Amino acid sequence: MLVERLSLLLETSHLGAVLLFLVAVLWLRYVLGNKPRFVAQCKNHDKGKIVEAPLTFPYIVPLLGSVPISYLWNPKGYVLNSNNFFQSPHPVRVKFLTKDFYVLRGPENIKALFKKSWTCTSIPFSKFALQYAFGLPTKASVLYDKDDSGYDHVPHADIVVNEAAVSIFNALCGPYLLKLNPNFLQDYWDFDRNLQTYLQGIPWFLAPRAYAVRHRVLRAVQDWQQHARDRFKESDIGDDGDDPFWGTSFFRERQKMFLEMDGFDYTAIASEDFGAIWAMRNVITATSWTLFDIYRDPELLASLRAEVDGCVLKGTKVIVTSTTVAHMDSKAWDTGLNNINEHPLDQFWVGRFLKYPLANTEGYGKPLDYTSSPTFSTKDLEGSWIPYGRGPRQCPGRHFAKRQILLTTALMIRLFDCEILKGGKDVKENLTLHGFGGGMSQPAGKVPMRMRRRNTADMAA
Repeated sequence: MLVERLSLLLETSHLGAVLLFLVAVLWLRYVLGNKPRFVAQCKNHDKGKIVEAPLTFPYIVPLLGSVPISYLWNPKGYVLNSNNFFQSPHPVRVKFLTKDFYVLRGPENIKALFKKSWTCTSIPFSKFALQYAFGLPTKASVLYDKDDSGYDHVPHADIVVNEAAVSIFNALCGPYLLKLNPNFLQDYWDFDRNLQTYLQGIPWFLAPRAYAVRHRVLRAVQDWQQHARDRFKESDIGDDGDDPFWGTSFFRERQKMFLEMDGFDYTAIASEDFGAIWAMRNVITATSWTLFDIYRDPELLASLRAEVDGCVLKGTKVIVTSTTVAHMDSKAWDTGLNNINEHPLDQFWVGRFLKYPLANTEGYGKPLDYTSSPTFSTKDLEGSWIPYGRGPRQCPGRHFAKRQILLTTALMIRLFDCEILKGGKDVKENLTLHGFGGGMSQPAGKVPMRMRRRNTADMAA
């Protein structure tokens, strides 16, 4: 018995020694090989020397590559960490398990990418998201691999909507999506909260509730569309192109288009269309953040109300770049007078996009005239301000999204008084995978407030 234990101990010791040796070899390979080569190439790039291709971002374990393990519990912190590939000042090739991709950072690199965006395609990303998040059947997703339609801009049908929340769905899809499915809104937001579950490929038996929610929202879209197919007539189309069953022409025309494609049936179409419906959450969330910051600042609220009132008549290979990194680049953004970080980028500041004219003085190097009225401008922010993407694949609903946010904000501050209660003014964004990385970040908690409708006298004052 003692001999067996000694033998087992020796085997364990040998195994431990082998593992320590492998760790030492991998570490030396990283410290003496990969890291120095990468640093040397960065220096050559800084000196203006021609670099044939981006060097691979250094990693330690060959099979894992640059797997972002810490991203799982602190995604925003990982993206903004100065030691990861997202923060490399030069284009880098990133190994990720059996795949690799290229990461760009900085306004000049991003502008160069957008100038050649016609040579790129977002099809792999679309296929991945539709399969894992929106349940697109495999037989339909195969069509994305066959896509050879080219890279030119393809016109999209107009989407006519003019209100938020429930009004968005009624305007976009007509009234029957919600009438036939009273719980759709709840399931819609439950789906949104579980988005990372689908994108991470977690099996249904490990997250049955999440997949039950996805089944319900897809079933709701299928029921609504079957109801529309059974009852719609061409004579139902109004002068604006909408009809009461399909809502806007967007979904009605997509039915015809998808049914002509290989592998697409009504189930596949419902997945595609729900992807478009889900994207409306960014409008609602962006509007909420806008109102949150306005109601926290009484002076800003008063200023905006005065402006809104003046407009009211009486009686809208794989290359990745992180928008988070671009939007948090203090070298590209205005942070206050002389850029002394008076207004940090992780805090709301109403003057971020305001530009002042040059002072009317003689000579060169004229200072800014802060006594004049500023104007809103995104000039000089190309490659740093990327709210909708760029090129032929930028968000087709960007004009609607902007108008929806502005309209809802204007109506709210004109019609309602909101008092954000103690503790609510300090609510931050949710930086976990449940709130970050899937569109506009959600707040980390509820915002307690008192709300009342303003009377006519207040609005006229």
